[in-house]
Amino acid sequence: MDDIQEALKRPFETSEIEWRVQQSGVKDSKPWAMVLAYVTNRAVMDRLDEVFGVAGWKNEFSPTPGIDGVMCGISIKSGNEWVTKYDGAANTDVEAVKGGLSSAMKRTAVQFGIGRYLYHLETGFANIQERKSAKTLSGQAKDKDNGHKVVYFNYIPPELPPFALPISKSQMKIIEQDLVRTGTVEEKMLTHFKLCNINNATSQNALDMISMLGKKKSVEKEEEKQ
Repeated sequence: MDDIQEALKRPFETSEIEWRVQQSGVKDSKPWAMVLAYVTNRAVMDRLDEVFGVAGWKNEFSPTPGIDGVMCGISIKSGNEWVTKYDGAANTDVEAVKGGLSSAMKRTAVQFGIGRYLYHLETGFANIQERKSAKTLSGQAKDKDNGHKVVYFNYIPPELPPFALPISKSQMKIIEQDLVRTGTVEEKMLTHFKLCNINNATSQNALDMISMLGKKKSVEKEEEKQ
């Protein structure tokens, strides 16, 4: 079961993360914004397919009592039984019903560990851009010093920290080479980092592995000189 939990909690690629403006404003005629990262609903479904198979999970929706929202239940097959967890969300301002369904499902997925690491991220300042490009997102702010005029802007999200990124191909290659050079058994290294599968490692895990293997190489070189 540990390998399943590990696979569910694995960080998503940056292309599977969406950003939303949490707070914005205008200071000295220049817009600013603080943004939060969210996993896309499609990425949640892909992760469930990957871990449990298309027939190994299911979802259901129902109205939320007392508010204009929706409850989502996600069930995963464990042996011969189904395990179900629920959460809900209010309908959104844009595409209310669709937004509510998506939000409710993502909130429920967090209960299985999917995207939970994003809750450990601090709200970051967006990098405001003068021109729109393929890398920019759009937002808006109200200028309180100018009659609450709406100011539109483009921005690049802040970089995610290593713990919120999956191990990269280049990191994987370095680790594979260092494992051979140092004669380190991969299973023992994974046990040290409390991992079942290196593919589920974070970029921070990878940096720590590379550092550990690098120190081992240095010790071996010193021993060869003596």
